[in-house]
Amino acid sequence: MTRFRALCTAALLVCATGQVMADAKSHAADAEKFLILAHADKLAVPVYAQVQQMLAQRFAQAKAPESKKALLESYQAKANVALEKAVGWDKIKPDLIKLMITGGVMDAEVVGEPGVLRMQPALVKAACDKAHALGMQVAAHVESPEGVRVALENGVDSIEHGAKPDEHIMQLCKERGAFQVSTISPAVPYALFDRSISHATYEQQENGKVVFEGIIAMAKACLADGVPVGLGTDTGCPYITHYDMWRELCYFVKYCGVTPAFALHSATLGNAALAGIAGETGSIQPGKCADMIVCAADPLADLTALRTLDMVIKSGYRVEHPQVKKMDNVERELDKFL
Repeated sequence: MTRFRALCTAALLVCATGQVMADAKSHAADAEKFLILAHADKLAVPVYAQVQQMLAQRFAQAKAPESKKALLESYQAKANVALEKAVGWDKIKPDLIKLMITGGVMDAEVVGEPGVLRMQPALVKAACDKAHALGMQVAAHVESPEGVRVALENGVDSIEHGAKPDEHIMQLCKERGAFQVSTISPAVPYALFDRSISHATYEQQENGKVVFEGIIAMAKACLADGVPVGLGTDTGCPYITHYDMWRELCYFVKYCGVTPAFALHSATLGNAALAGIAGETGSIQPGKCADMIVCAADPLADLTALRTLDMVIKSGYRVEHPQVKKMDNVERELDKFL
């Protein structure tokens, strides 16, 4: 969990323990005040300083005369305005929290029982009630059927990862309008890698298999029942980077039986809709952010075409032929399961 998300969670839990005396607007103001007191609004300050320093260094390297110092200061001021629009407090203040309702593969103590419950139902409900009163969505890390049930019964909006569901769980999903974010990627190394590559213990590998199968089982059940499924990678887990989203699409096709076209839609406009930003991104349309990738081959014919990109465009900023450092032995192992 990032420092910022941790602060958001802390703010909500502090608010949840107090008596509810004001309306939702005052609750929101109190939560934002807490975050500001915790200096969450200053998380982007180092970025401002780095840009200012970079401009000053370029000024010095160019051996610009002192008479041009006013020009430097004007550029620095313009940079501050641009940064405020991009990463200012209005941009980064939270609209979602994530609860760690269960543990997972790493903290499981018994083979066959990953996803041990780590939050009591009453605490989950208090956090969800407060978040919803503040206009925020609630996501939850859950990797066991018990965790999924507790999450849905107490107000969680999205199940991150998931577990093999029963009829009650599927009914809760539909009643609450909840959805699953399928994350097969982080389960693959633990469940399927040779342990000489993953360095997992026997217990971790066996529990990894349970999680791997549970995520897939829930995704299939959701698809069959008309419950939305988003795609994610849980970036930061071992062997999973920001550049591996294409693999998640391949896994979705291979293990859940969808078409490449459906996988592409789920990862783009589908994900944007679930995040509430379909009006801003997720498809190439006039008025939306210029967020797109360019590849040489047709991913509808073969999703591995997404592996090597000719160009990435983010909000109109273009990077041609991006290069990503890879670990060859990990790549070879991951490729076995495409």
